[in-house]
Order: sequence, then structure tokens, then C-alpha cells
Amino acid sequence: MLNLLKSRKSRQSLLESLSIRSRVFVWICLLAVVVGVAGYSGFRKLHAQITSDATQAATLEMQNVQDLLDLSRRLYLEQVRASIEILKRDTLQLGAPHLVDPVKVGEATVPNLDFGTTPMADNRPIVDSVQHMMGGTTGLFVRQGDTFIRIDTNVLDTHGQRALGTEIDAHGQAVVALRQGKVYAGVINILGSPYIGEDDPIIDDHGQVIGVWFVGFKIENLSVLMSRINSSRILENGFIALFDAQNNLIAQSANAQPKIVETLCLQADRSPDPDILINEYPWQIRKQTFAPWGYGIVSATYLPDLVWRAVNGVWLIFSVVGIIAFGALLAQGAALVRSRQMMDEAEKARLSAEEASRTKSAFLANMSHELRTPLNAIIGYSEMLVEDAIDRGQEEMEPDLRKIQGSGKHLLSLINDILDLSKIEAGKMTFYLEEFDVPNMVREVASTIQPLLVKNGNHLEIDCPEEVGSICADVTKTRQILFNLLSNASKFTNNGKVLLKCTRDAKEIHFSVQDTGVGMSAETQKKLFKEFSQADDTSTRKYGGTGLGLAISKRFCEMMGGSIRLESQSGVGTTFYVNLPIKAIVDSAVGVEIRDANPTDGQAEISTPKTVTPAAGAEKPGVLVIDDDAEVRNLMQRVLEKEGYAMHLTASGQDALALAKQVKPCLVFLDIMMPGVDGWTVLAALKNDPETRDTPVIVVTSVDNKPMALALGATDYVAKPFDREKILELSHQYAPITTPHVLIIEDDINSYEVLGRILEKEGIKVSYAPNGRIALDMVEEVLPSLIILDLMMPEMNGFDFITELRRRKTGVAIPVVVLSGRDLTSPERNLLNQTAQKTILKGALSAHDLIEEIRRYLPVKTAPPKP
Repeated sequence: MLNLLKSRKSRQSLLESLSIRSRVFVWICLLAVVVGVAGYSGFRKLHAQITSDATQAATLEMQNVQDLLDLSRRLYLEQVRASIEILKRDTLQLGAPHLVDPVKVGEATVPNLDFGTTPMADNRPIVDSVQHMMGGTTGLFVRQGDTFIRIDTNVLDTHGQRALGTEIDAHGQAVVALRQGKVYAGVINILGSPYIGEDDPIIDDHGQVIGVWFVGFKIENLSVLMSRINSSRILENGFIALFDAQNNLIAQSANAQPKIVETLCLQADRSPDPDILINEYPWQIRKQTFAPWGYGIVSATYLPDLVWRAVNGVWLIFSVVGIIAFGALLAQGAALVRSRQMMDEAEKARLSAEEASRTKSAFLANMSHELRTPLNAIIGYSEMLVEDAIDRGQEEMEPDLRKIQGSGKHLLSLINDILDLSKIEAGKMTFYLEEFDVPNMVREVASTIQPLLVKNGNHLEIDCPEEVGSICADVTKTRQILFNLLSNASKFTNNGKVLLKCTRDAKEIHFSVQDTGVGMSAETQKKLFKEFSQADDTSTRKYGGTGLGLAISKRFCEMMGGSIRLESQSGVGTTFYVNLPIKAIVDSAVGVEIRDANPTDGQAEISTPKTVTPAAGAEKPGVLVIDDDAEVRNLMQRVLEKEGYAMHLTASGQDALALAKQVKPCLVFLDIMMPGVDGWTVLAALKNDPETRDTPVIVVTSVDNKPMALALGATDYVAKPFDREKILELSHQYAPITTPHVLIIEDDINSYEVLGRILEKEGIKVSYAPNGRIALDMVEEVLPSLIILDLMMPEMNGFDFITELRRRKTGVAIPVVVLSGRDLTSPERNLLNQTAQKTILKGALSAHDLIEEIRRYLPVKTAPPKP
């Protein structure tokens, strides 16, 4: 019996042991399956994303090369066309072209070509003159049968001699066009080198093509393009390459081997399609053709790069997951359960904290909008009422209106302080680090604080030498620190002196603000930097304030890696010391952005993106001034630029025609008495050229010959010394500046009325939309010159509106200025960085400063309408 019981216990123990092992085995198998499925799924997603990114990168790089090639082509063609006009002018003024007896040119005997009585064979002064004036290569050809022979040129052959007697490429497109009497402009092969140039047929009195004028520029020195291609790379081993029309390699990415590049690009060239995509492992090849030159742009992506990047990403993720999983599996069961419980609790706590943070951020953003919007209307209406009272002679109302305006600004300052403190507590304060000049910043702060100093009869002294130099920090918050300290010094000092001093050492910039005011006791100094704390109730009633300025200043100093302290004595005065590192060291938990340009406004501002261009048709009217007197040119520029014209100046009659064709001005002011080519010649050339004959020309000269000027085609005549008002009158008559149209999108009617009345007084047409959906319909009907946009609106808010506007073809180029009371999050700020010209906080600017900011983004300068 005892043996039977023992055998049963041993079998039960064995079964329990097998059960544990089975469960462990099952868990291992399940874990392996889960890890395998998750790894494969993760690999596919990563591979797809990496492939998409690589495709976008290759497409963008190829488009950049296309754009740089097109820019180079257009610049070359402008020079070619100006040069060919000079060559034709210099030869035709000698007389009509005609063939004469053959002459020996080089090793060949060819027909000769004369203009009038001047032979062209090896007539170096003409081609050298054009080359000296415009650069490039110049030549004259005479026709011999179906080909054309060089009889005059500055092209050099392989021996360094002028290539006289050589022919135009008989198989080129230029010969086909010239035989038919047509002009050819494009890429021309000259002695094995590509040129971009123009061939114009020379036609005799019988209508026969007897020769050719030629001007060209060798396609070289494209340094910007070559540098861009050299630095390009697609993942680790991919590259960009550029080939000419004869499949000669011009440039390639620095990481690629020339033999591989040539092999792959020849493979791509076999396709008849100019824009192709070849997927042949291990390469993915794209090719585009730059049609004007026949150049090939090739991008190659090394497909194993995509695989290895995806594998490495998955391996990194699952290495960590696998270690944790197997470590947990080998641990005791109870510890595993407890660990899981703790992880769940931690995740819940994290999610709860994130939700609380999101809720607080949303509350702050909405509250800032709700508070600032009505205050913006109060401040705006009070400024307008002050102006109206002064205009109507009701000066007795001005003091009361100024009090309303001052109270509104004080309340706005209080709200900004509270919201700043809330953002600091919530960890939502973002620092914009940039390098700025300290003396300039100090002068700006001193100018801003001056009214507070004058109010209490105080005098400000500044000791900030230029040697203090620059600092890398948040300029807005640095300015706010100094403003708070100077404001306190002004408030607690009467008929005294305030000293602002700046010094520098190897590591820090040191600021000190010293006053001769009431000072503080040792007990008072202990609670000075606490929020909502002042010296005592008496000072609160006497001097006002919330006690937030110094608390916020201390937080800003510490968050930028600096410090603030004070020394004070009752009845003697107080000195605050601020130390900031030369390069701010911001805690990693705080939002940081780096930017290059100093903002002009201390409140949230976003720089203009380069991708947004002015509205179509919104360019400033161009005015060309041709005068050899520098004083006259400068005076005309100062007078007309203030009116909103784009000015183009030249002192040379020789350059005038080419410049007029290049800039296509709306109006030309022309002097007559100029060295070299005089004004009469320039006027005749402008009126004989189809591209410039319709451009109004105003003759401004001391020569009294108005009938001749009008006979040659001048629009009007002004005698020197000219009258400024006469110049403005003629400019407005022949090149009028159109009235800008501004669309305001704002759901708050008070804010709209304030801004609308300000803009209308400036002579600007104003339209109104209460939300983004209505505004989109209005933009489709009439394109505005500028859109002023609020962010918090019903139906369609400002973010949705600007996203939809930029998707539409008609809305891509319209400038947008955001005027909102909302505090922006980092993603919101990034969105507006890409889509809007500027963001201004409601109430941050006065009416005058606001209109000045808006004027910066209007197509032309505006002026108030005449009474």
C-alpha cells in the first residue's frame, strides 16, 4: 500500500513538471510567431516608407537640376540676343550686304561678303568690339552652296588660331533653318564644344541668304549647378548625374564611381522615352531630358540600400523587444505579473498626464484668443477715436481716450504675463535661439521704455559699448527681461536716474539695471521673485502691478542657462544683475527652435517662406531711368521708389536697349546729352524695336528740342532742372499704380470694423468674410492682393482655410498675414511657417505699426486717399 502511494505521488510530480515545460514551450512558440509576424509587418511598412522618401528625394534633386539648367539657359539667351542686336547694328550701319570676289580664308577660297564698301573677311575690329562689350563668341559666315564658311570670328581652333575657313556643322539644326532664311537659337556645336547662341541669316537686296551673323556663349562655368550635383546623394549609394547631348558625362555625385555612372546611364539612354524609369536589380534608374539643350539628368537608387535600412530599423526595434520579452519570460511568474501591472499603471499615468497637458494647452490657446480678441478691438477703437478727436478739434476728449487706450494695453500686458507663466508651468514655452547684436537690442529697449521714464521725471543712462558684440539667445525673452527691470526701476524712482550697463567676458554677457529709487529691505528681497508677490500691500496700492514681471524674468534667465540677482538698500536704490551665457544652453525638456533673422516684433512672428511668391499681376510697375548724371538718377530713384515703383538705372546709352528688353519697364525717362551713344539714338532704337516700341518714353533733358523728341516717338518732354511734381504726375499718368485689395477673414465683427476702417483710410480696398468657407468662394471670384486671417472661426478655421487655399492653383501665390489672439503650438507654428507670410499677435502692435507691417506684404506702396 505504501509503495502504491509513493508511485502515485511520483507520477503526479512528473505530470506537473511536464505541464510547466509544455506551457513554457507554448509561450516560446507563440512569442516567436508574434515577433516574426510583427517583424515582417514592420519591415514592409518601413521599406515602403523608405522607398517613398527615396523617390521623393530623387524627384526633387532632378527638378532642382532642371531649374538650374533652365535659369542658366535663359540668362545666356538674354546675353545672346543683346549681343546679336549690337553685331547687326555695327555691320548694317556700314551699308547693305552683298557678295564680292572670292578671297582666300585659311586654306579655302570662298566668296567674300561686304557691307557697303567694307570687307568682312577677317574684319577683327567688329567681332572684337562686340566681344569686348558683351562677352561671348562672335562670327560672320558667307554662304557657299548649302553650307556656310567662317570669314570672321574670335573662335580659336586647336592650334590657338582664329578658326577662319571652317564650316557650320552641316548636320546641325542651324543649317536647316538658315537655308530657309529663318533664325536659329539654341545649342550649337562649334569645333566639338557646345555653345548656346543665335544664327541670324544675312539677306541681300534680292532676298537671297548670302551669309550669317552669329553670337554664342560656351556652356561652361555653371558652378552653382555643378556644386549642387556634386553634393547630391540618394541614400548611401545612390547618385545624380548630368550628361550632354552626346552622352558625355558632365557632372556626378561625389560618392559615385564614373564607370558605374556611365554604364547605368547608357543603359537608361536606350529607352526611346525621354522620361523613363528602369527597375533592374540592384538599381532603380530615372532619367529626364532637358529639352532645350538635349541634356540628360539621371538619378540612380541602389535598391539594397532600401532593404538594409528597413532591416536595420526592424532589427533595432525587435532587438530591444526580444531582450525584454525573453528576460521577462525567464523571470518568475509572480514578478512577471507584477511587472506587467506596473507597466500598465505607468502607461495609464503617462496617458493621463499627456491628456492633461493637451487639455491645458488647448485651454491656454483658446483662452488667449478669447481674451486678446476683445482687447484688440478696445485698443484699436480707442486709437481711432483719438485720431478722430484730434482731426475734429475735440482735444478735450483726448485725455480720457488715452486713459481707455492705456488701460487696455495694461490689461493686455497682464494677460500676456499670466499666459507666459502658465506656458512655463505647462512646459509649453518655446525658445527661439538666434544670434543678435546686444547694443542694437539695448537701444531698442531704451526707446520703448522712454515714455515710462518721462512719466516719473527719470533720466536713463546707457553704458553699452559696441565691443559687447553679439549673443546667441532668445531675443524676445532677453528684451522682455530688460524691459521688466527697467519698468520696475522707472516705477519705483521719481525724478532720479536709471543706469543700464552691459559688459562681456569669455563666457557671459552681464547686464545691470541700477536706480536711485525707494530700495528694499532684506525681508522684502526674500519674496521678490515669487509669483503674484510684491514688497507689501502699500506698494501694491501705490505703484500697482501683479508681481509677475520679476518672476517671469527669473524663469527666462534660468531656462537660458543664466541667472539673476539683486542688491538693494531702503531709501538708496536697487541694482539688478543679469548674467546670460554667450550661447544659451536651454534644457532639453523645453521647446527650442533655431532661426537666422531677428524678428521685428516681440510677439509671435513667423518669417516669410521662400516658396510663397507675390500674387500674379501684383508686381510693382517698373521705371527705367537712362541718364549719365548720377545725381539725377539718385533723385529720380528716391522720388519714385517712395511711390511704389521698381527702379532700374543705367548711365550708358549703349546698355539701355538691352536693359529695356530685359526688365520690360512700364515707363522710360531718357536724357539726351550722354557720352558715346546719345539719347536721340537710344530713342530711335527703342521705337524701332518691336519689343519696346510701345513703351512710353519721357525725354528729360536740358536740350530745347521738344519737336524732335516728339517726332522720334517720345511720349512727353520735361526740361531740366525738372519739377518733382511733374515727374510724379507723368509717372502716375503713364504707369499707374493699382489700388491693392485686402480680404479680411474674421468672425469677430468688432475686430473686422477696426482693421477695415484703418485700411480704408490708407486708400486700400477691403472685403470681409466671416469664416474660411465663404472666403474660399470669394477668392475664386476675385483674387485679393493680400489676405488677413484669424485662426479661431466657426465652420472652417484659419488652419483649414490656409491649407485648402494653398492646394488651389489660384491661391498658391496670395500673401497671407495671420492676425490672431491664439497662442500657437509647435506643430501649428511649423504649418504657418510653410504657408503664411507673417503671424502677428492681436494687440501686440499699435494701429500705425500694424498698417506698416501690412504694407510690407502689399504689391505696391499705398498712400492715404486725397481729401
